[in-house]
Amino acid sequence: MTDLITALPTSLLFFDATNFDRRVHDIYGRTDVDHQKLFAEIAHDTRLIGVHYFYSMLIQNDDRTRYAAQRRTVSRVSKIPGVVAYEGQHRKRETRCPRCKCVYHYYAEKGTDVNLTARLIHAACKKATQRLVVVSSDNDFAPAILLARAESAEVDAAFVIDPNQHEQTQLFKLDGLRRAARRYFKIDQKTLETCWETPGSA
Repeated sequence: MTDLITALPTSLLFFDATNFDRRVHDIYGRTDVDHQKLFAEIAHDTRLIGVHYFYSMLIQNDDRTRYAAQRRTVSRVSKIPGVVAYEGQHRKRETRCPRCKCVYHYYAEKGTDVNLTARLIHAACKKATQRLVVVSSDNDFAPAILLARAESAEVDAAFVIDPNQHEQTQLFKLDGLRRAARRYFKIDQKTLETCWETPGSA
């Protein structure tokens, strides 16, 4: 059995947690995922050696309930062996309506995407593992994946699929990621059903 495990290719995940949490919350109205199970599902045919987990804390005053839930999640994930967590920021921005001239405020995530990209390229150049997996539904990572693959790295992508929308339409919108990656893994409803936290596990 040990020989079989050793024979599996090694893998390293680059987990865009802010993007993942937003997608899962928008689709299912919850974010109570058992990340250790999810990481294992994504890396199911490899020997997972580590996870780079990138997140930006929500603004506490905007939604105290979700903020507290995110704090608990980050605390639990950080304790999983092999996980390294990197915190970005949400910064307040404003925009003005060109018609009514009203000013609206919003928060932009800063630091997580560039951090993930830098660490992905570094891992590819250093030949850190046999397989790199970018977990995000953001097509902006496509150039980084292509650069990593130019260093002869095997780079896969994994992203959330909404069961309430036409799958082919979603895959078309994720065409950048799919074309850049060696292959892709769909985090669909069936996958998440095995990864929700069970009562008393938190």
